[in-house]
Amino acid sequence: MSVDVIKMRAAKNPAQLEEKSKSSVVYALNHVIKGELDKIYDSTLVYNLVGEDGAALIPKELVHDLNSIKKQNKSIRSYVDVVPVEKVKGTYATEAEENSNDELHDFESGQTNIQEGNFKFNGVEYNVKSRWSFIPIHQALLEDTEVNLFEIFNNNHSEKATKTENKLTFSEIKTALTTKILADVTALKDSLNDDFKPMLEKEMVVITNQDGFKYLTAEVDYYKVEGEVNPKPYLGKYPVEVYGNDELTSTDGTIPLIYGSLKRSVKLFDLEKTEVLFVKYPFGIRSRLSLLRGIEHFDIKVIPNTTQLIYGEMAIQ
Repeated sequence: MSVDVIKMRAAKNPAQLEEKSKSSVVYALNHVIKGELDKIYDSTLVYNLVGEDGAALIPKELVHDLNSIKKQNKSIRSYVDVVPVEKVKGTYATEAEENSNDELHDFESGQTNIQEGNFKFNGVEYNVKSRWSFIPIHQALLEDTEVNLFEIFNNNHSEKATKTENKLTFSEIKTALTTKILADVTALKDSLNDDFKPMLEKEMVVITNQDGFKYLTAEVDYYKVEGEVNPKPYLGKYPVEVYGNDELTSTDGTIPLIYGSLKRSVKLFDLEKTEVLFVKYPFGIRSRLSLLRGIEHFDIKVIPNTTQLIYGEMAIQ
């Protein structure tokens, strides 16, 4: 039975994918990945898990698992604002920095004079791109019916995706924000206190790389955080997150420091569509090597606002 016929049959009597058990969805997804649709006897699963090009579509219920592994790998998604989108291109607008001191207005007093010119906006245009991972699979794994290909994909793809998202985010921050030169750690502490409003305190974080953390070690304290096994580093009252030098690079004898609220300024536009395509004989010759090709669709933009997020550099003594 062709994929189109199965899809048509399912479309006439569509059941909700949410009603299926997670184990049955994972079982079906593994067969979809390998192209073994004849081993799936639930047409609803085929209808929901197979894309137009034959790729396996990971349902949102399982994308959560993928994002959980990303979080374990120190994904920057934990700090930025993830914006689900349906269109590949669009514009995201938010209030400009000039409006940061605006308050509620008392209309009953009759003293409020609101005009269109009072409102300022900053906007960014996003353009979601497809980004691929390639995961080699040996024939021996395919021949083992107990092997969970989706789990293999999850672990490998999430690591590659995390590195990509982190590097793109840090690069975009460096490009979009004017660099603040910090003379020393005292200057960093003063900036954390003076340049942000206290209302952002719960959202703020200090991000640096391995070079930067080595330099800041003497100034960092460790506190036990609820839900965490190990104590977390803090600079004063703000958590410190450390990323690899290959993700957040040092330049010209300085260390990079990103601090403030990333959630207010950094937008990750996510099409929320993850696909897996199984490629047998990827190089045109018969071999024991196959590939899993994972595809995600997202874009990252930064809306500059010096009252919310700062990119700084500090010279290493």
